[in-house]
Amino acid sequence: MKLDHLFSTPVFTFHVKDADSLNVALINDIQALRATSQGLQRSNQKGWHSENDFFKREEPSFKKLAVALMTGVKAATQKLAPDYGLDNVDMLVEGWINVNSTGAFNVPHDHPGYVWSGCYYVQVPPTPIGSSGVLEFLDPRTNIAVSGLSNTAAFSNKVQRKPKAGLFYIFPSYLMHWVYPNQEQDERISIAFNVRFVRKGSQG
Repeated sequence: MKLDHLFSTPVFTFHVKDADSLNVALINDIQALRATSQGLQRSNQKGWHSENDFFKREEPSFKKLAVALMTGVKAATQKLAPDYGLDNVDMLVEGWINVNSTGAFNVPHDHPGYVWSGCYYVQVPPTPIGSSGVLEFLDPRTNIAVSGLSNTAAFSNKVQRKPKAGLFYIFPSYLMHWVYPNQEQDERISIAFNVRFVRKGSQG
């Protein structure tokens, strides 16, 4: 018997080296930025969403994390498409900070116009039980429930991940996802990003 996984959706998990010390610096810089900005309303319900300029900012902790995130994007791309030719393209990126206080969450959404999306976790309050702050991916395939095998891994219409500080996920930007409400007293802090490729020298 031969098994082919057709139309699969890749989700990469990365762990940042020396994340503990980096996260301390990130939290300090994030709190300083938050004190000067009212933030934006996007998929976030309650909480705080920064401007989309994370990769343009000069805070040392931001710049250090940006390098790690883009290294991950390149590794994910090369894993799936080793002949793509990353040297011939520029990566256009946007990134923002999410601070979810108690009760805050992110509604289901995707990120049209990009290739990769991702999220790094700076601070994740411990949750002994329950789904507080859980990241849930929703199956992009239509009419999958009629299979009758929705309780199996291959046909489940949702997949949950309980994030930990210091790791980040990279996934295709078409993949619908959302975040369960933060039920803890401590804030939940993450940094999300989008990436698309533009061939060097092109006008688009």
